[in-house]
Amino acid sequence: MTNQPKMWMCLMHMNELDILKENIRHHMPYFDHIVVVDGGSNDNTVVYMRNLERSTNGKVKFVIRAWNDNFPNQRNNYLAEVPDGDWIVVVDPDETFEEESLKQMRRFIEGIGNLGNSIPDIRSQFDIMRQGLSSVGQELRGGMSQRDMQDI
Repeated sequence: MTNQPKMWMCLMHMNELDILKENIRHHMPYFDHIVVVDGGSNDNTVVYMRNLERSTNGKVKFVIRAWNDNFPNQRNNYLAEVPDGDWIVVVDPDETFEEESLKQMRRFIEGIGNLGNSIPDIRSQFDIMRQGLSSVGQELRGGMSQRDMQDI
């Protein structure tokens, strides 16, 4: 029996609580897990996210990492939370995927099963990647375009 890869939504955040709430509410039904890395919010984000973390039984993970003016390092903070073999969709707090796109991503992930490293590296406008395909393990790789997903 193979293990089904999970689909993770990952985002960086700082002082945009109202936007973050709507973003998570919109995306939560489509993702197995959500990781939010906060760069030092002072707008009640911490209280809200800790409560959400507790109420979702591990579906939502909140990580605080002080912003150090290094975007790649901050992004790697959420990549470190995702197990190898799982899929990552990167979202900015003020971005939301259309529902049909989310459904297509979900079907893609569920349709491939656990194919290991045989998934090709496809660059696209969707920032979706398979964790652990690079030799480094933290490098952003992979992707799939809307055109590719229409064939699913």
